[in-house]
Formats: sequence, structure tokens, C-alpha cells
Amino acid sequence: FDIDHHEMEYAYDSKNAKEAIRAYRDVFQGLPSNYQYSSMLDIRFSAGDSAFLAASSGRPTVWLDLIRPNVHKNTEFFMSAFKPAIIKYLGRPHFGKENILIKSDLERCFPNFSEFVKIRDELDPGKMFANAYFDSLFGPLSNGLCSKPRTGRFLPSSRQGMSVVNLMQIEEETDPGEYEAVLNALMSGTIFE
Repeated sequence: FDIDHHEMEYAYDSKNAKEAIRAYRDVFQGLPSNYQYSSMLDIRFSAGDSAFLAASSGRPTVWLDLIRPNVHKNTEFFMSAFKPAIIKYLGRPHFGKENILIKSDLERCFPNFSEFVKIRDELDPGKMFANAYFDSLFGPLSNGLCSKPRTGRFLPSSRQGMSVVNLMQIEEETDPGEYEAVLNALMSGTIFE
């Protein structure tokens, strides 16, 4: 995207793809029209991963990426409207994008969360790779060290995005046949019936 925008992306178990997309659609339809027409939802699929905090860890995944141009002042309102759906379907954040989940949410949606925190404590006792954002998500290290606050936009927040399904992409490592029914329903519009 070559425009100033806000973006948050969450990954869901692909077996819940229809339900998660419908939940996003329901939230979206309840928003004021100025939020509906200037936003978009990018939908893609990927194979499962084995990394502890990979959004696709342990499951084939559908990614729902909310993208919203930076045209409205109240971006928190828009993104937070989707939080109940994200929580209900155990959405896992793309950590390189804006995130509205907090530590307790992550503990629920990542099966290996506590194991990751233990490993992080062991491998980074001096908090070389810590910052205020990561402390808010994973807690301070067990040695009690806290990170100094850092400035910048990489802080937890809620932001904008969605309109109509503008783009669908199936990543190369995924068997497209596995998702044929979902894609056909998306293309025909029957997923929203």
C-alpha cells in the first residue's frame, strides 16, 4: 500500500474461515457508512507453522487483514469494534502490524505462550530484545527487569480497515483444493447468506 493507512491482521484456524469472515462482515455492517466505504479486508490462506508465536502455529490458517486509509481521527473505535470477533475465534495477531490484543488474550490463543515466555527469559536475561510493547504482551522478564519506554508507532493500539473482499490470495505452500469450498462461497457471495 502506498498510502498512509492503519492495518491489523489476525490469523484464524481455517476450519473457522466462514464463521470468522461472517463475524467481520457483521461488525463491519454495524459501523457508520464512512468507515465502510474507505476500508478493505484482505483474505488469504497459508499452511500451518511450528513456531511458538507464529500466527499459523499448528493449524492451516485464514488471514483477515483489515486495512484502512488514515482519513478518520477515531481509528481506535474502528479496530476495537472487531475485538469481540477476534477473541471469539481465537485470532492471533500478525506482530508486524497493529494489535489490539493484550497478554491475557495471547495466553488463550497461543497454545505455547507460556513456554515461549520461559524460553525468552532464559535466552534474553538482559532484555536485549525487549521493549515496552513486548513487556505489555509477554510481561517483564522473570528477573524483574523492565524495558525503558521507547517512542514510535510500534505500540499496541486499535486501527482501521475493511470494506468488501477486495483481494484473495492463496499462498504457494497451501493446497488450493483444501480451501475450494470457502473460496467458491466467497466468490459467489454465498458465504454471507
